[in-house]
Amino acid sequence: MSQTDPAAPVPTPAKPKSRGRQIGCAILAVVGLICAACAGFNFYQYTVQQDNYEAGHAAYLNSDCATAVPLYEAALSGGGLGGDSNEAAKASAVEKAECDELQKAVDAQAGGEVGPALTGYADFLAAYPTTPLSPTVRSQTTSLFAQAEAIAAQADQPVCQSFEALRAQELVPAGEAALPPLLLACGQVHEDNNDPTSAIDLYQLLLNDYPDHPLAEETTAALARASVAEAQAMGAGNIPAPQSVGGSGSGPSVVVIQNDSPEKLSIVFSGPEARIEELEPCTTCTNYTGDGPESCPEQGPIGTYELPAGDYDVVVKSISDDGVTPFTGQWNLATGDEYYSCFFLVTTIQ
Repeated sequence: MSQTDPAAPVPTPAKPKSRGRQIGCAILAVVGLICAACAGFNFYQYTVQQDNYEAGHAAYLNSDCATAVPLYEAALSGGGLGGDSNEAAKASAVEKAECDELQKAVDAQAGGEVGPALTGYADFLAAYPTTPLSPTVRSQTTSLFAQAEAIAAQADQPVCQSFEALRAQELVPAGEAALPPLLLACGQVHEDNNDPTSAIDLYQLLLNDYPDHPLAEETTAALARASVAEAQAMGAGNIPAPQSVGGSGSGPSVVVIQNDSPEKLSIVFSGPEARIEELEPCTTCTNYTGDGPESCPEQGPIGTYELPAGDYDVVVKSISDDGVTPFTGQWNLATGDEYYSCFFLVTTIQ
């Protein structure tokens, strides 16, 4: 009989937790690789975002919004480190908004909407007074004001305010084609809005700078009309109608006015013919107090004016002293009659 050997020892199996640690380390390594890849991609996006912004900013500084805007859009959609909070994204948003605002006015002009284009450029400069895009505004407004008559046809309060804002910024080109139609149209807008003083400023500018312009005669009539309205709004005193002192009985009326005051006078006739005249001061005359003299002193310069017969609104005011109350009145001038009137200065004692 054979003898049986003792049982051989059974091998101990490997501990599962040891294998688990190895697997865990592998997973951590993979996660680490993924995170590193994400960080690298974000940095790449950030770099591209910076490059797009810098290229867009260079175009913006050259007043080239057509090139800048797509680059800004790429910068804003590129993600990158910090997302929309990084400096490239913030700067892109600000400068793109500026380009977009200017483009609205450019598009309006391209579409023939000259009024909205004008107000758009003025509003843009009011919002961005130090913008590097001003060369574009200047070139656009230069071409826009070549259509001055079209702008004048659309003149209203916003258009006129914009025109005057651009003129103050010296963005309205000088020249007979651009300014006179707008000055006249906007003066009439001011009159319609019960602002004769602003209307007078524009009418006088037109007549001073373009005395031979075809619109000068119409502007003179408008200036006379606005001068009457201004004097009445200021509470002007009343000028009695002068008495006829003779005449031929035919032809124009003749009005003789003598300045017996130490102030330079403006004399405005608004009627069948508009006339705006000036009379030099009387160097030997003085101011009176109380009621003044009983008759004309007959010492000062004389102006003689021939006018078509008819009804006139007349304004006489000092143009050398703003503190002198103007006078206005309605005169009926007969055919061929001659009239004489004098003006002297009386200080009222309060």
